[in-house]
Amino acid sequence: MTQPVSPPRDSSTAKVSQAQPPAWRGLMARADVRTLSLLGVLAVLVLIGGITKPDEFLDTRNLQLVLTQASVIGVVTVGMTFVIVSGGIDLSVGAIVALASVWATTVATQEYGFAGILFTAVVVGVGCGLVNGVLIAYGAMVPFIATLAMLASARGLALQITDGKTQIVTVPSVLDLGERDAYVLGIPPLVLVFAVVTVIGWLVLNRTTFG
Repeated sequence: MTQPVSPPRDSSTAKVSQAQPPAWRGLMARADVRTLSLLGVLAVLVLIGGITKPDEFLDTRNLQLVLTQASVIGVVTVGMTFVIVSGGIDLSVGAIVALASVWATTVATQEYGFAGILFTAVVVGVGCGLVNGVLIAYGAMVPFIATLAMLASARGLALQITDGKTQIVTVPSVLDLGERDAYVLGIPPLVLVFAVVTVIGWLVLNRTTFG
């Protein structure tokens, strides 16, 4: 009995099929275009600042100050990431930060030192977030409405506490955080806090069942 003979295999076709795509294509395919575009904008801004004001913008002290100011917003964005990836929205984060800040720096709170300020800020933030969560999860309120109401409430309460005046911090341990002696390898403490919060947020989102 005659066995069917398969056609000869083209060696050039086999080589083409076995060829692997360049590594840079796989990297670009996995990269988020939006993230890369944001990094590009940041690089352009740094370049403009370095060209127009090199002595001032690229000064070590100025870069440390920029990183410190960005760290405050950065910590908030880590929490907002959890809200956004779950399809929610929170309009009250800025007002809650303001309320926690002014409540934690009242004269009565500062009498308890650094621990009192830190504890008050955390309790105020957690309390406001808990109210938002209960209203949305169990009160069936739309997140936009619930957080908008919290925004107005927190802003009004912060204004009531301060009476429209600037809060002055007098606790030495808090003021020392801004001194160069508190820097670790030239990195301000607030930047280190932001880095730790970012790492924890990344681990929770990528290495836990909850995330």
